[in-house]
Amino acid sequence: MNFIGNAFSLNMIESKRGIVIDFRVTKLDRSKAIELLRDTIHKSVLGHRDIANVVSEDLYMDIQFNRETIKLREGDSMIVCQYSGPRLREGSVQLPPEAQIDYFLVEMAVN
Repeated sequence: MNFIGNAFSLNMIESKRGIVIDFRVTKLDRSKAIELLRDTIHKSVLGHRDIANVVSEDLYMDIQFNRETIKLREGDSMIVCQYSGPRLREGSVQLPPEAQIDYFLVEMAVN
């Protein structure tokens, strides 16, 4: 399954005793993030409403707020929208001038 979220945690990796899990993280530019999202269905797990609004505006598409706990499994991927900057004002839809969003692709594999 493919996801889009605002954070990645090791707690998101489904682990089973004795199985080695590898993951690859690739930094994406905004145009590549848009391309991946247009080409493949991604379930939103953006757990912060204002970040979902800002990401939607930045990527020119509707990305829903969805606070859900997930476990990534072999073959899963996740586009992580990493916000850096001051705390967003409630109801924000645009990045403040001193803020940025970096996009990363996290891909899961089991060895």
